[in-house]
Amino acid sequence: MNAKTIRPWLFVIAAFMLLLAAWSSLIFIAVKHAPQSVPLETAGSR
Repeated sequence: MNAKTIRPWLFVIAAFMLLLAAWSSLIFIAVKHAPQSVPLETAGSR
């Protein structure tokens, strides 16, 4: 089975899996390095 006989949809699936892995890793890093919450004063608390 050479490269010319591989169906094009296999490349689509491979690209989708690569994109899914990239998004998963970016979301994991973003959750791990989330910013700290800042307490806000409301107008009624003064």
